[in-house]
This record gives sequence, C-alpha cells and structure tokens, in this order.
Amino acid sequence: MKVYVYPGDLAGCGYYRLIWPGRILQERGYDVKLIHPYAAKRMSGGTNADGELVQVSVPSDADVMVFQRVSSKSMINAIKIMRQNGVAVVIDVDDDMSAIHPANPAWAALHPNESGYRGRTAEYDWHSAQKACDEATLVTTSTPALINRYARHGRGVVLYNCVPGGTQLIEHRETPNVVGWGGSLHSHVDDPQVCGTAMARLQREGYKFKVVGSPFGIKDAFKLDDEPLTSDIVPIGAWHHELAKLAVGIAPLNDTRFNAAKSWLKMLEYAAVGVPSVGSPRAEYRRLNKLGVGLLADNPRDWYRHVRRLLDDDAYRHDMGAAARQVVVDQLTIEHNVMKWWSAWQEAQRLESGGPRSKDAFGRLSAEV
Repeated sequence: MKVYVYPGDLAGCGYYRLIWPGRILQERGYDVKLIHPYAAKRMSGGTNADGELVQVSVPSDADVMVFQRVSSKSMINAIKIMRQNGVAVVIDVDDDMSAIHPANPAWAALHPNESGYRGRTAEYDWHSAQKACDEATLVTTSTPALINRYARHGRGVVLYNCVPGGTQLIEHRETPNVVGWGGSLHSHVDDPQVCGTAMARLQREGYKFKVVGSPFGIKDAFKLDDEPLTSDIVPIGAWHHELAKLAVGIAPLNDTRFNAAKSWLKMLEYAAVGVPSVGSPRAEYRRLNKLGVGLLADNPRDWYRHVRRLLDDDAYRHDMGAAARQVVVDQLTIEHNVMKWWSAWQEAQRLESGGPRSKDAFGRLSAEV
C-alpha cells in the first residue's frame, strides 16, 4: 500500500498529526511519502468549459491520499474524482473549524461570509470543510467529539494526539517557582480568563509567571500586575525543551463549543517532559486525568490552590511530574501508537477497494517534507 501524506502546515498540528507519525512509519519500512505543505496547497488538474474540476493531478501509484484540515471548495470535487478512480482519501481534522472564536484570525479566513472579498466566492470556508469530510473515504480526528462532527457518515477513526518518544530524553530542569503556560492568545482568545486572578495572586506572592510563546496580551489576559517572563515564539524543534524549564504548567480552556472538541495535547506536552500540570475540566483533559496526568481546576480558587501546592511542595511536584511522564512513556508516545495511523489508512484502502481505476486521470506530485 502506497500512502501519500499532505500535512497542513509545518507547525505543531502538522507535525503531531501527520509528519511525525509518517516519518516513524517510513523508518519502519512502510511505503509512506510526505509531501511538503507548500508544494501542493491546492489540488491541480483539468477543468471543463464551466470551470468545474474534472481531472486531478495525483501520483499514479497512490493507494491512499491523506490530507489535513481540508477547507477548499475545489477539493470537494477532487476528492470525488480520486475516489471514482479507486484512490482512498483520508482527511485528518484536529479542531472544530465551525466553532472558532471570532477574534481568532482563522475565523475570518474560514467564515462563509467573511472570507469572500467584494462579493467574490471564497475558496476556503468551514462549510467546505464539512462537505470535504462528507465525501472522504475516511475521517481521522484527535477526539471523539470531532468524529461526531466530521464523520457523520460513520467512517471515522479517533487517533489521539501522542508525543515523540524523544521527549523522554529531555531533562526536566525546572526554573524554581515558575508556573507557565505554553500557548498564545491568537488561538486561545478567551481561555486565560478561567484562571481569574489566580496567576496574579501567585505573582504578587513572589512566584513567577512565564509564557512559552509570544507575550503579546498575556499580562492583561491573566490579569497580572507585572509583565510575564517569556521565551517568545519558539520553533517546533525547541518547544518541548522550553516547556521542560517550567516548574508547573497550566492548561486553561474555557467552557465553549470549540473547546468541547479540543484535544488533550497541552497537558500531554507538559507530562511528556515531566512537568506537573493543572488544566480545565474539559472532556479530553478529564480523560487524560483519569490516566494519571495532572490536576483539574474548575474555578479561580482551584487554580490558585493546585498551583500553589505544586510550587510549594517539592516532593509532591516531582512525584506528580514523574507519574505523568511515566503514563506518557508507557502509553502515549507516537512510536507506541503509530500503527493505529497505519491501520486507519489500511481501513480507508479497504473501504475504497474494488472500484475502477483510470491511470489517465493522474499526474505526478513530489517534494518531500
């Protein structure tokens, strides 16, 4: 089986969902080709007199094509054509695109009314994302809630987010008395507010607050008296190393429709490098907590109480971090779970098998990640 994989970006989502699993499968001898996201932003091919896509350029040896966060109108027809020619199409989705906060830049880019310009029809919107998933052979997601949203046809598989096994080699060299958040306001517009004034109270008591990421707007969002410490924007290769400098990590998520489908990734990342964490009681954080990772805080008082105890009690903090890290090592590395990705892609091929295949409909795409 030959699988072509098209990550949506070279940021965390692209790496966690497709690039890292794809590379590990390649190392194990599976026939997987990773395509650079900027080499094929849109499917190309031939159109008829009405401008409708009637032919697509796809590798002639492809059995399965895997795409990420598809929201292009033209891709809907492309998926139909690929499937008509016996090629299975998998779409991976990591967020509910229809529930993005209006202050998030992605909202304007994907809103069916906002993304058009001067009356022109926008190529990308969240309705197209749903339609593309409806047409796909199989949909993979990071949470069960997203399966319910995007795999309405019943052809869906949950692939829970995992971390690279190499994270277990990163030393948790904590900075004393530092509680931190790995995130940015552009994608977490209204999440810090669930902490209330807890982080400000800790800051006033002499503890330090740090953001691993851009400090823009963080002081006001967390109601701090002083500007936070910051790593500033961190490349993906250094991300886990920066998280490992925290004594305690926090993962606040507001009770919204978007976050109801949000994965457990943030608390998982802290756990991977031995950082004990406190998170909001959203569905996937509750799931991870039941496995033995982190603490949950439902109100500002809980945020203060849990973080303060972790910062003050060295033995408790180290035991919590070590226990969480062991859960990751035992169960939640990509290496341990990567065959679930391959099995999902095999299932897509099985679902698609038996259909006719016209080699004339295909061309070539290249450019490795």
